Amino acid sequence: MKLLLVASILLFSLSALAENKAVKPTGSGSEDDPFLIGKIEHLVWMGENITNVSAKCFRLAADIDASETKGWNNGRGFLPIGYTHENKKAYASYPFRGCFDGGGHIISNLFINRKEQGAALFARIGTPVQNFDFSTNVLENLAQRSKEFATIKDLALIDCRFFGKDLAAGLACNIDFAL
Repeated sequence: MKLLLVASILLFSLSALAENKAVKPTGSGSEDDPFLIGKIEHLVWMGENITNVSAKCFRLAADIDASETKGWNNGRGFLPIGYTHENKKAYASYPFRGCFDGGGHIISNLFINRKEQGAALFARIGTPVQNFDFSTNVLENLAQRSKEFATIKDLALIDCRFFGKDLAAGLACNIDFAL
């Protein structure tokens, strides 16, 4: 009985350590050499470093089974990419502005349960369009400014569970586009 208890405590301790393990993916983040995301720890790294990599390029290099996220953060699951914490409250304050190519791969069983807004893989994408120049051709201006927005393509989210206050979605809760 004691051996079973010790084994259970050890397993619980190891799973608690794994939940915050961020691993930097290979690649430089450029269009020609994107960060290659092949496991959940790479997505954790992406979220923890969003202020530095927001406008970088990423490519999903393999399917990711994120089942383990259900036990993370005291049952709150994966922390959406773009969240920050201030005064013990979470805010979706850093939009993802780069490119994320899913390569036709799948992220499955991702679990997010947040009391705050922003229960999605990306809490925010895009970037605010400020100081829009209405004196020029609107279509040309939009085409130029669109380079500042996120591109997310060829990605499937399957059997994921997202729970949140006010906003819960799959890919992104907030898309910035304010004139």
